[in-house]
Amino acid sequence: MTKWLETHNQIARTFQEEYEARLYTHYTVSQFIRERHIARTTFYNHYPNGLLEVACYVLQQQLQPELLACVAARDWERGLIRYFNYLKQHPSFCENLYRQTQRMERHAHMCQEVRLLVGLFCATAQQDLPTAQRQILEAGCSKILIQQTNDFLEQHAEPDVGQVVATASLLLTGAFKRLQNAG
Repeated sequence: MTKWLETHNQIARTFQEEYEARLYTHYTVSQFIRERHIARTTFYNHYPNGLLEVACYVLQQQLQPELLACVAARDWERGLIRYFNYLKQHPSFCENLYRQTQRMERHAHMCQEVRLLVGLFCATAQQDLPTAQRQILEAGCSKILIQQTNDFLEQHAEPDVGQVVATASLLLTGAFKRLQNAG
């Protein structure tokens, strides 16, 4: 591993530790680098777009390999379960990320993560659909999964992962069938 990549990963691990340690109402790059003794130039050389970029990197490193394996196996349900279990296993990290981002950033961030899963699944499971129909399907499924994620994160009681996954699976399966019937 190169020195640059080692530093990049260390900043991400440090950020995740900080975000999992406690809930914040407001958290800035200045606070992070001051509390964790990281040079400002080092931080911005690795993450020029700030804390949201670090959070996306953390999620990609922890979720993406397993989600890609689920997509390759066409195991949509296992992918959803893994996605929601990650939210449940890292509640402070996910809640901080959700609270800290502005509404538009939150939407963009969630779309990025959800579209990875939905887009790859659609590409493998719906190869016979025309591109335009596949894009409509991806957008609709992404919207459904984003809403399910929002609902999941906003619950104060212990969320029932199985129920969330079952609901999302039903909605997505229905969307696939409607689109196939329309085509």
